[in-house]
Formats: sequence, structure tokens, C-alpha cells
Amino acid sequence: MDATTVQGCMKRVVAQLGFKNKISIHTLRHSVATHLFEAGVSLRWIQKFLGHSSGNRHCPNCQSDKTQVWLAKRTAQLLPVPYFLVTFTVPRALRKIVRANQRDCYQALFDAGSQTLRELASGPRFIGTDRLGFFGELHTWGRDFTVYQSHVHFVVPGGGVSQDGSRWQAGPANFLLPEKAASTVCRAKFRDAIRAAGLFEETDPEAGSRSGLSMWRRSGMAERR
Repeated sequence: MDATTVQGCMKRVVAQLGFKNKISIHTLRHSVATHLFEAGVSLRWIQKFLGHSSGNRHCPNCQSDKTQVWLAKRTAQLLPVPYFLVTFTVPRALRKIVRANQRDCYQALFDAGSQTLRELASGPRFIGTDRLGFFGELHTWGRDFTVYQSHVHFVVPGGGVSQDGSRWQAGPANFLLPEKAASTVCRAKFRDAIRAAGLFEETDPEAGSRSGLSMWRRSGMAERR
């Protein structure tokens, strides 16, 4: 079967499934590479299996040399301290409202997460300062690309600059912040931001009732690694 025939078959299948996005055989190639990479298959094996690079930066099989150079530069910029991955995830019950109001809700999620990190870190039992250097990245799916699951990953160093800017204050070697407290604080800040955006009543048919408030209380948001 030649390439033209394969592309023709692909176009017919895409049309039958009703997909609106542009999808090609090469799209499948990238999907296979991504799933193999997430499953733990070595990048070198994927390159050998799938052949030459297409130059697309989204595929782990492509531009791997540039990726390694970029990683080496970023690694050289790391501080000689432990780093932590803190994830704040939108509760399942709120996914529909977040998807329908992405601009406001994503901003609320970033703000709630960053404020939570600074507020808890400033406590004397932890780092003792809110002057942290961290960054966050929004993901709207997990390993299953068919399930909408918005969450923000924050990469946080285990320490920060003192409030007067005179010294570095290190936190505990293997601990950043209590997960339960981070969930509680972030959930409250996210709820307040949703309310300020005028979306609180939409989060649940009974958002103002006891059962609606109960939903906000029991939904966890934070995970630390």
C-alpha cells in the first residue's frame, strides 16, 4: 500500500468520526511516540523505532538534540537545594464550570496556588519567608487525553530569600509544606476567587446551601512530590 492510499484511508476515517481538527498519519506517529515515552520507553529506542526526526518540537522523537541542550542549560541554572513538585487540581465536581469559564478559572487556580505556597511557606515552622522563586504550568489533561482534568504543577525550591533580602533561608531537606493544609487553604482561595468572578452559584446547583458548601469542604486539591 503506497503513501497516497494510506493518507486517503486516514482522511475517510477522520471524516467518519467527525473530527474537526487537522489530523494526518503524522499525527498518529507523534501520538505513538508520546505514549511510548510516557510508558517509560527510552527516547533512543523510540527514535530508532520511528525513524528520522520531523522537526516538530511537540514530539519526543523530534529535535531531541535541541531538547538535551535546553535541559543541560536549565540544569546548570538550578540552585544547590532540593526541589519539590506541588500540584493543585480542580476537583472533579467543578470541571464543567471551569471548562466553560477557562480564562477566569485558570487565573483563579494559578492565583490560589501561588498564594497558598507563599502563605504557608512564610510560617516559622517551614521556610519562614514568602519570597520564594517558583513557576507553574497548567495542564488540562492527565495520562488519558480524553478526560478533561485541569491542574497546575508548581516547581518550588526548598527555600527562599529572607524578607529583608539579606540571606537564603533553607527549609527542611525532605519536606516543603503539609499537603492537607495546602489543600484546605488553596480550596478556600480558589472558592473566593470563583465567587469574586461571579461564578460561585454556577459551581453547584446548591452552591449556597449546606450540601453545596459541603462539596467545597471535602474536595482535595493539593499533592506534593
